[in-house]
Amino acid sequence: MQRFLELAVPTADIQASLAFYEALGFIQAPVGETWEHGYAVISDGRLLIGLHAGGFDDITPVFVHSGLKEWHRSLTAQGIECEQAELDADSFNRVRLRDPDDGPVLLVEARTYSPPAGDPSRSRLGFFGEYVLPTHDLTAARRFWETLGLMEAWRGDTPQPWARLTGSDVTLGLYENATVLPGLAFYTPDMAERVDALRRGGYRLRPPGRRPGLPHCHGALTAPEGTLLYLCDEAGWPE
Repeated sequence: MQRFLELAVPTADIQASLAFYEALGFIQAPVGETWEHGYAVISDGRLLIGLHAGGFDDITPVFVHSGLKEWHRSLTAQGIECEQAELDADSFNRVRLRDPDDGPVLLVEARTYSPPAGDPSRSRLGFFGEYVLPTHDLTAARRFWETLGLMEAWRGDTPQPWARLTGSDVTLGLYENATVLPGLAFYTPDMAERVDALRRGGYRLRPPGRRPGLPHCHGALTAPEGTLLYLCDEAGWPE
């Protein structure tokens, strides 16, 4: 069975990104030498972010499956076209896909780091809830991710149709025709107080905006590599 490995994020300055996340309570994971470019992994004990100094142009969900050749055949049989496949004995096996909104997805055959023993309560942002993905067609997006092994756990219609899919150790939040940008959403009942503390600490927050976006969002931080970290009240997360 496949497992979520990381959200791969391209960065021009790994050290700046590491310092940013570590100041927020994240910790580093020991990494291997799989990638030919600079690479680091940061985690709050729940979320795993891979910082890549090459090989990626956009934030990319990465999943690992020990039987990648067979999984690739299964996906192809179900009508999912692969953008690129490297499946031979002499390479780091990987398959690149595109979701219905042209977002990248990567499948690999082996882990590229050792998971750290982190504690999500250490993060100054609250608990990681979801990877936010806007979509033009919620039905098509949901079908794609369900083929990859995720299952719908929650859905709603305000402020726009949305669905949260979970499984493989990750949750994706799909928002149809949303004005939000892809990013990472964190939730906690005391987010207003945490946001005030971050501002006092010198962090600049992006306002949530006037148009419909994430419900109960107080704003967002922008990491040095450009990743948006949405800060939301727990009222926006269903029981």
